[in-house]
Amino acid sequence: MSDNNEAVPDAVVDRAPSEAPPPLRIEATLTPRLNLAFHQNAVPVLRELVLVNDGDASFEAVELTLTSEPAFVAPKTWRIDAVPAGQRYHVSKLDVTLDGAMLGRLTEAESATVTITAAAAGSPKQLARTERSLELLARNQWGGVGNIPEMIAAFVQPNDPAVERVLKKAADILRQNGKSGSLNGYEGGPKRA
Repeated sequence: MSDNNEAVPDAVVDRAPSEAPPPLRIEATLTPRLNLAFHQNAVPVLRELVLVNDGDASFEAVELTLTSEPAFVAPKTWRIDAVPAGQRYHVSKLDVTLDGAMLGRLTEAESATVTITAAAAGSPKQLARTERSLELLARNQWGGVGNIPEMIAAFVQPNDPAVERVLKKAADILRQNGKSGSLNGYEGGPKRA
């Protein structure tokens, strides 16, 4: 996967040359990669969802349904009263429920697919469909600078034994240079910190 945050284009569907593109299409933007820290910090996975009617007729009572494989997100359905001809409908409530237990069990990165379909309410026939690929990261993997870089703070482990070794070495260096070996942070003043 790339390190940028660009939207992945709609999945390509093979059509016969004479077939016209469907009048209804789905535009979706999701994070390109995620891990348990996204769940724990309530970071949105679905960033934009738009139903676009490129046709000449209005679509009434449309259901948008989101599913994933593997099932890292609970299935979700949005009900839309109407999408008038030539209009775009921006879905406003984008919250989806992540499976924290599943994300917590990941020990290595895994590919995932989110599928979003549109159908007339009560009908199994799809009016539109799109798929997005993303990467599920292990609970101890950071998504990188191109994917919400501030999430690196979720990986700070102040009680890790390595931190104690670094602090001990810093205190030894301070003492060797004629300073106090105590590490009392900002309590010792701005210069001491």
